[in-house]
Amino acid sequence: GLGSEAFELMCHCIIGAKTLGDALRLASRYDHMLYPMLGYKVQLVEGESNKVKLTYKVALDSSSDKFAPEEWDRAEYKYAVAHASGLVVWHAICGWLTGRILEIDAMNVAAPLISERYQVGLEGVVRAPIHFDAEEHSLEFSRSVLDRRLVQSANSLPDFLENSVYELITAEAEPASTSAAIKTLVRLDMLD
Repeated sequence: GLGSEAFELMCHCIIGAKTLGDALRLASRYDHMLYPMLGYKVQLVEGESNKVKLTYKVALDSSSDKFAPEEWDRAEYKYAVAHASGLVVWHAICGWLTGRILEIDAMNVAAPLISERYQVGLEGVVRAPIHFDAEEHSLEFSRSVLDRRLVQSANSLPDFLENSVYELITAEAEPASTSAAIKTLVRLDMLD
């Protein structure tokens, strides 16, 4: 997960991509290959429509009890929290990569609703409706978003990895300005 060596290597793998779609395809390949070892994966599902999905799956076993012990009053919700948290992290990673908040149509969680307060909080973070008891854990968004250029590069990656939690929180709270994104793109074009 976030901050692990596997996460760092995945970031190095995707940072050279030109577009968000290319980066998510690489992340999907990376996670699919390592899923048996890591126990989580993201997958870009493109289909034929003008909408795409980014699905997230995490295998929870008895070792996950350290995060939500059975005696904890919310232990029964660890499945929902783990998947919703993973989707929120990927929502933020997409925003950081492109310098713009990922506008999604919906976030789906294939688990029961924890509470209205939890749902409202998540909706505030991803700025979209959250559907619990869904068929899958996913973010749904427009296919056109996949064409967004990455504004981050191998030069900005070390700072991101050093402070990834902070970087993702700020990416969700306050996206880079349009002028900052344009300056980064111009700099990247000059390096090509």
